[in-house]
Amino acid sequence: MAATAFVAIINRQTDPITTTVGDQICMQDGSGGSNLSYFNNLRIPPSETLPSSAGQKVVVKDWDTGLDNCVASDSKFTITVLGRTNIPIGSVSIFERYSDWWATSTDEALLKPDIAVGNSVVITVTVMPTGS
Repeated sequence: MAATAFVAIINRQTDPITTTVGDQICMQDGSGGSNLSYFNNLRIPPSETLPSSAGQKVVVKDWDTGLDNCVASDSKFTITVLGRTNIPIGSVSIFERYSDWWATSTDEALLKPDIAVGNSVVITVTVMPTGS
């Protein structure tokens, strides 16, 4: 069974932000309920969480299908956050290997990833106000 997580982005900035998704490795998009494309050109108003606090479902490719060599590599995708004038604020890369999830940020003072593991994995990326 493929590893699944739910991803949400919280905008704490005073201006809207836009996100894009890229650098996808061994991730499903458009199948298995996974919809990474949701984060392409997603506009998030100030003080909003999208898609909701429950998050958008993302699913890694099944390593046992034989169609991809995903068993030998980490699954990964990167969400890039753009500010009001489409200037990059930074990006968060989210990884999965053997159902373990982790994230890295280009600037943890501005982009704070949090991974909560319970009945499901919920990954929240909080975009902090500039200068905080």
